[in-house]
Amino acid sequence: MKKAELRHIRKIFETRGDAGEEVRSVAALDDVTLTFNPGEIHAILGENGAGKSTLVHILSGLHRPTSGVIAIGDSVFNAVTPSQAIGNGIAMVHQRPLLCDELTVTENILLGSPGFLARKPKAAEKIRAAADAWGIELDLSRKTHTLSAAERFYAALLGALLRSPDLLILDEPASILAAGEHERFFTALRAHCSNGLGAVLITHRVAEAVRWSDRVSVLREGKLLYSGAAKTLDELERMIDPEGLASRTARLALASDQKEGQACKIGTDGTAGLSVRDLSASPPNRTPLSGLTFCAPPGKITAIYGLPGSGLSTLEDALSGMLRCTSGSLATSAAVLEASEVAPSALRKAGLACVPSNRTWRGSNPELAIGHMLCAYRMPRFISSKNEAEVFAKKILEDERINAPLSRKTSTLSGGQLQRLVLDRELAEKPSVLVLSEPEWGLDIKSAAALRLKLTQAAQEGTAVLVLTDNPDSFRDPSFFSNVLVMEEGVLI
Repeated sequence: MKKAELRHIRKIFETRGDAGEEVRSVAALDDVTLTFNPGEIHAILGENGAGKSTLVHILSGLHRPTSGVIAIGDSVFNAVTPSQAIGNGIAMVHQRPLLCDELTVTENILLGSPGFLARKPKAAEKIRAAADAWGIELDLSRKTHTLSAAERFYAALLGALLRSPDLLILDEPASILAAGEHERFFTALRAHCSNGLGAVLITHRVAEAVRWSDRVSVLREGKLLYSGAAKTLDELERMIDPEGLASRTARLALASDQKEGQACKIGTDGTAGLSVRDLSASPPNRTPLSGLTFCAPPGKITAIYGLPGSGLSTLEDALSGMLRCTSGSLATSAAVLEASEVAPSALRKAGLACVPSNRTWRGSNPELAIGHMLCAYRMPRFISSKNEAEVFAKKILEDERINAPLSRKTSTLSGGQLQRLVLDRELAEKPSVLVLSEPEWGLDIKSAAALRLKLTQAAQEGTAVLVLTDNPDSFRDPSFFSNVLVMEEGVLI
């Protein structure tokens, strides 16, 4: 097994500013030196935008460093291509794997390899052996468009394992796995690392790093703060959040005098938050919804919790108008919508805003400029309104401390940065109902604390906040949610 090293790596991103501004240079990584050894799990921690993804993208060949070298075994490179990285034993499984939806799991795994159709029968045996060795239960003949997020992760993982890597890079794997799957996966990872596999774990979950990793490295603003044996949870959290925003936010939330929520009523009398009555949907290849009835009162933060496969993703699509329901109704203070009328535009008009679980493709688009994404609901028609839109967008970036011109593509943002901007955009419209799906996914401690403070403030102003989550860690602070509902097999229990 080979070890890999990053030596004095710098990565400077240059982006052309908006009209009248100079080119900006941002140091995503600044003189970072790290070693990744066979047989160990090495966790990379840091707040959103700290440089974690840039680091592993350089190691896996997706980015070229501005300076420094990459050493893999006895070979030294100024930069590696993805094919060179794979050829030298480095494989990466991304947060949201890009798979071809119309191909089977096996075909996706073999896609790009020479003569993959001829190799398909024999390769299927090897893939099945890898799945058994890792305890992965997955039908290799299924089309990938029928897979859940966790199953897509496993498909991508099997594709990486088929290359027999020395070093396996995992980008936030636990964020899409249920509690039981999470334990099984890391137990299997630990066993394989004991046999010589090296693993790089990008994670925002500090407790996960403390429990499972042999070594931890902490990045902040592109600089390496610490690399060594895993410290205590408190020590690592203080490194990531030196200003103590998480603890301050918890105190503010506990001390807040939150408005008492009024009972939900179907109607347009101004008292309803979100009322859902007898909502049913039967989408193909997904968990159906069966007569859901619930309410999210104004001035309160309501949670619906469900494991993958519970129907939570189906509910998200129904509440965002992306899925046509067969029966039932939705009501806000502004409108009552029957199932046949539920569409994104109608929901927007009714005062409902949504932060979807897929911020990249549904909350935004990688090819959109940041300014256009932020101003999606206020596109300018005249010069004066254009200036107002730019001021609005720049204010959001300033508030979030994101140093980026409005013309830069959203694909250059980290997942956490994009999530924060999508939330700010939605809150700026002053919705009466705010639906968020997996809002803490991909956020570091500091950003998650800021998110909770924003949602608390929105509730204090009378917004009905509904959080859809499959993460049990969301409930560590029982004072945050006013009410918690549980979904299982498309019904509330």
